Amino acid sequence: MSADEGPAAGLEIPGDRPVTFPPDEPPDRLLAQVLMRLFQQVASARELSQNGYAARIYQSPASVSRWLRGKRVPPAQFVEQLIRDVEEATEVVIPPDVRASIEDLHVRALAAVSPAVAKEQAYVYRLHQAQDRVQEAEATISLLQAEVVSLEDKVKQRDAEIRRIKERHRQAATHTAEIIADYETRVRRLEDERDELDADLTRMKVSVERYESERERARQESERLETALAEIQHTMTVADGGDEPAVADVPAGHEVVVEPDRQPAVWERVPLRNRNFTGREQELRRIRDDLRSSAQPGMPQAVVLQGMIGVGKTQLAIEYAWRNRASYDLVSWISADSPALLAVRVAAMAPLLGLPQEGAGREETVAGVVKALGQGRPYARWLLVFDQAVDPRDVLDLLPPGPGHILITSRNPEWEGPYEVHRVECFPREESVSFLRRRLGVDLGEESDRLAAELGDLPLALEQTAVLQIHTGISIEECLPLLRQSPTELLNMSRPHDYPSTLPAACAASIARLAEESPDAVTFMWWCALLGPAPVPRAFFRRLPPGRMREILSDSLRLSRILRSLTRLALVRLEPAGGMIHVHRLVQVLCRADLPEAMLAQSRQDVCRLLAVNTPDDPGNPAGWPAFRALTPHVVPTGLIGWTEPEGPQAALRVTRYLCLSGDYERASAFLRVMDDEWNVNERDLHLFAARSLLTDLLRALGQYTAAYKLSKENVSAMRDELGGDHPETLAAVSGFGGALRACGRFLEARHLHKESLRDHERHLGPDEPETLRVMSELAHDHGLTGDHATAVELFRRAHAGQSTGPRRAGPVDVLVSLSGLARELRLNGHHVEARAVGEDAYAHGAGTLGAEHHLTLLAAKDLAIAVRRCGAVGQALDLARETHLRLRLLLGDEHPDTLAAAITLSNSLRWTGRVEEALTLARHAVAGYADALGPDHPFSHASGMTVALLSRLCGVPATSELRLRRAHAGLVETLGQAHDLALACAVNLQSDLVSSGAVAEARAFGEVNLAHARKALGEDHPLTLACAANHALDLAAEGSGDLYAETVERYRRVLGPEHPETVIVREGGRVHCDFDPVPL
Repeated sequence: MSADEGPAAGLEIPGDRPVTFPPDEPPDRLLAQVLMRLFQQVASARELSQNGYAARIYQSPASVSRWLRGKRVPPAQFVEQLIRDVEEATEVVIPPDVRASIEDLHVRALAAVSPAVAKEQAYVYRLHQAQDRVQEAEATISLLQAEVVSLEDKVKQRDAEIRRIKERHRQAATHTAEIIADYETRVRRLEDERDELDADLTRMKVSVERYESERERARQESERLETALAEIQHTMTVADGGDEPAVADVPAGHEVVVEPDRQPAVWERVPLRNRNFTGREQELRRIRDDLRSSAQPGMPQAVVLQGMIGVGKTQLAIEYAWRNRASYDLVSWISADSPALLAVRVAAMAPLLGLPQEGAGREETVAGVVKALGQGRPYARWLLVFDQAVDPRDVLDLLPPGPGHILITSRNPEWEGPYEVHRVECFPREESVSFLRRRLGVDLGEESDRLAAELGDLPLALEQTAVLQIHTGISIEECLPLLRQSPTELLNMSRPHDYPSTLPAACAASIARLAEESPDAVTFMWWCALLGPAPVPRAFFRRLPPGRMREILSDSLRLSRILRSLTRLALVRLEPAGGMIHVHRLVQVLCRADLPEAMLAQSRQDVCRLLAVNTPDDPGNPAGWPAFRALTPHVVPTGLIGWTEPEGPQAALRVTRYLCLSGDYERASAFLRVMDDEWNVNERDLHLFAARSLLTDLLRALGQYTAAYKLSKENVSAMRDELGGDHPETLAAVSGFGGALRACGRFLEARHLHKESLRDHERHLGPDEPETLRVMSELAHDHGLTGDHATAVELFRRAHAGQSTGPRRAGPVDVLVSLSGLARELRLNGHHVEARAVGEDAYAHGAGTLGAEHHLTLLAAKDLAIAVRRCGAVGQALDLARETHLRLRLLLGDEHPDTLAAAITLSNSLRWTGRVEEALTLARHAVAGYADALGPDHPFSHASGMTVALLSRLCGVPATSELRLRRAHAGLVETLGQAHDLALACAVNLQSDLVSSGAVAEARAFGEVNLAHARKALGEDHPLTLACAANHALDLAAEGSGDLYAETVERYRRVLGPEHPETVIVREGGRVHCDFDPVPL
């Protein structure tokens, strides 16, 4: 408030009631009220009188009294001192607006006494306020700089991780190619994560966009000037009323210096430059470099631009000609789409070269043109463009050797000999988006990306759609469904001025021409059009279903002839190395749109039969996974799921099971949604039951345990009613329901159900079948979770032995589950060394068969990290735990229960290496997320509280730790029982907290009961029993009894080894802390 604004209505002083200002009160009285309130806060906090305060600030008591009673206006030093004392006494900072109001009152009070002094003081206050803002800005800058340093540290950490993984990559050079590929993938992911942390990229992109805009404006101006200059030069060189430019006679071999701004003497039929040309910079440089490279003596210097319809071959040639025109004396554009007229068009160049035409036949004239160009007469530097050549044989005799350059565009891939063939591909996505932005004059963001994806990044289709939007105002949101429903009609509405036809018309013309050459090739094209927009292996067409497809493709020679006809018209593209057949998605769409309804239905039946016979029988066998991988993109587009023949749903279910087993959860989920939509008309359909069983397993894998339980319960009930309890699908669904019970924390119920399920499987399927052994592994897991680790070990051993040696070998997923389960239960049973050895075998098996990034392989890696830590190699365990946590984050996301479990394991490893605060920070987030994912009453939610409680005590917050541990112990005892190993471990930590809080007698009694339960449940030499004994021995030793302590130290030395970290802790008189490492559910 300035001096001329009048008195304030009131003032809010922190820690005091508001000060109300009467409207007619003079400013010196108002100031006195405020100062008195401030003094009262200081006096109350420090028990000072006025005289005492005056002495404290080295002022006379009389002056202080007059200032506080409003008899005199105090100096600024007193006001500022009083504000500082209030802040120190109350530990509350006076807000800047309140401080400014007090200073304003002071200035107005001074103004009534001395306006000059008031004015000076006002400037002083303003200066102080500015300085305060500077300090705040500096503090903010410091914080930002700290964040920058933090980000830089993270970048360095990522760099360090990258270097470490690269070093491992180097060391792994002797390993399998799959492991090497795994490290390369991880390096790329870490590099991506590092790049995301680099804040400078944002600023650089802004600068780049600004300079790109400036460059675009300069380029448009340059093009305008180029066009104007070309028109002027054309006017100047045209002879009196003639149509052809006057040509100077340049002697053969004469060296002509290239001038940057010069124009060719002859610029013949070159199309206008495309102002919207986008990208292709690398292609243009490659064309230039290849044309300038040394040709073989006597051979043409030629580059072929080969590609499909509408990919931009002609536009690329036009842009090259315009950009490089200063390098040539003659540039001639020759349409080569009609072989019959090609010689005529070459012969028409004779006048441009000063060759006589009278009395010469066409062949003689053509030969003269080719010879003159080959000799460089009259132009040593020339460029010929043969656009849309149909067949290499049509142009071979028309290509002059010599000093000039030849550029050919063609759909036909069969160019050999003296040509450099450049395959012109569709735009990269960023160039598609850039083209649309430039063409439409507006950035449509994600809509442009969606449109480009729908059009397959095909340049001609992008141009047609852009023209349509410009002329009709249709939005991308409207375009997308029309492109799927009526693509031909939509794309025929707009033809670019520089293209002879629309994309649908060009595609239809190619099909018509194909029908004349090979009707069977047209039928094959229909089949390809009904597949998904992904490559299909040629090998699929070796295993054919009965019927029309087998008749047409009776042998590989006929297939080869058909593919050659299609590739010559660029309707399909072949990869000889991989044996893959590619069809552009938009060509597929246009071909499907032109299919008659009856032909469409028949062709769809053919394609569905083809997919069904090529679907492997066993989704669990990785030998068939490449075939499954190739089939997957075609399942939904072909309508295989909704095909009425039973082979369709069966094949689709096998593909979906493969997706679940291979870890492709996202695509499996999409397939299952389509299945539910297609098959839910009949709720009693066997295929629908099987799909919902798969969905139950998928929901568990995704960590959605409650949803899995609800769906599984309903599905099992319906299957028992409809199919009976002994049907194989019902048996499998019941086992899946047991897994859902276990994931929800109902361990004992799951064990009872799996026990019954194992008996049913043995009775109906046999004891050695893979399905039976799979249930045995499930039952083993349940025994482990209910604390019966000895039985769990025995069941896992039996299951793994049967899977490895039985009459029907189990798949690698089942083997990995039983082997990693065995390693885990050995560890929980106290056999750490053997657990580590078996865990290393499990991890190697998973990485070798499923891949190092597979979900189950990473869970095996997490278990191995725990076993390594239990064996005392805490540094190695930390490295593996950190790496596994990162890879699970990348695979499943931060909030997946398995990722959170890995974070808890990582925090335990951090604690063992002394990084307690880092461990606590990580554990707090992980434990909170874990409890949210599982629910508050899940046993693992209770157990995970142990981790935060322990770390809180180690970080100096014992009260919080004890409360957490009491709650966790009560929950574990209620859900699992007092003798369960999780309840025992929690009790060990709670006992230590009781000692820390001084409740030594309670701790001693608590420890005695806990040790008795541990000895009975686990045995004398189990590591958890030793932990109970070690801490209880310390509590007894405090009373003078040391027998248990000496005995426990000796047991530690014998069981874990004398140099094990836990043995060292106990030998040196320290307390043992127990970890909770969540096991997979």
